Amino acid sequence: MKDKAIPGMGVALILDRKLAGVAVRGHRGMGPAAAALEPGDAWRILSDTKPMTATLIVRLAEQHKLSLDAPLSATYPELAANARPEYRAITLREMLHHTTGLPHDSSDIARVFAAGSRDSRPPQEQRVAYLATALKDAPVAPPGKEAHYSNTGFILAAAIAEHATGVAYEDLMQREVFAPLQMTSARFGAPLENRGHNGGHVAGAENDIPRSFDPAGGISVSLADWAKFCIDQLAGAKGRKGLLAAEGYTLLQSPDPATGNGLAWGVDATFMDRQGPMLSHTGSDESWYSMVILFPASGSGLLVNANAGADMNGDKADKAVIKALLPTLAPTVKN
Repeated sequence: MKDKAIPGMGVALILDRKLAGVAVRGHRGMGPAAAALEPGDAWRILSDTKPMTATLIVRLAEQHKLSLDAPLSATYPELAANARPEYRAITLREMLHHTTGLPHDSSDIARVFAAGSRDSRPPQEQRVAYLATALKDAPVAPPGKEAHYSNTGFILAAAIAEHATGVAYEDLMQREVFAPLQMTSARFGAPLENRGHNGGHVAGAENDIPRSFDPAGGISVSLADWAKFCIDQLAGAKGRKGLLAAEGYTLLQSPDPATGNGLAWGVDATFMDRQGPMLSHTGSDESWYSMVILFPASGSGLLVNANAGADMNGDKADKAVIKALLPTLAPTVKN
């Protein structure tokens, strides 16, 4: 945190598929009355939500409630009927690989975010309304051909799960992911105690993402509970059954030949001269910066979060922590 404007940081270290420790430093807010951070405080992890959403989708597929390769015209006919023709054949697998051709966000995103804190409809209804517009946007690439990061694709995947099960995404996550892993702090929306920051100030409600975006970046969770999810992923990489069968973890964590990415996870053979494979994801907005890196071979991982965005050096602080602790996570690449 030296020479950086961020109020506080939190770090969780995983070694040999066990939580080795949690550390926090700094404050929940700014000003003389700001309370000090505590190890059990929740953090906004933003797009680091996506590996959890992908795990939910694969879990439902294992339960034969979803098909990863069925076209949108079959998995959600009502949305497909009003979508651009290019999107009517896209699949859940492509959504989780970011290969649908869908843009990063809807072209109507400014209005969606402006109305987010005032939208009183259930998140499920907000998602359907968002997708009705987003599926009319021109694709950024032919579906199935290239990887283009897309929040919309994950919102659509969650809507398909809701349509197939009749259960809201948030409730599915609680039932299928949070409860089995005893992630008791996990919730959707901003943390109740810790606050995000941007521009040198505490972020207001207008800076928070709308609830329609819960599947793409809505989770807040303590570092220890976030580590429970990551430990399950590391154990699954060793063939141990957890939330998924062994084949499910392989599917999530294996690089797609066309894109090099897993389902939501970034996959790298090496990282900063350290032996991989490495799984990673970053979650960021104007008010938070969150990073996770996992090394399945060594069973180690690092979760880092700053309660401030890039304009207050949250990104630089997170990356400095990763650089400092990287030698404890994986051996150097052999020449």
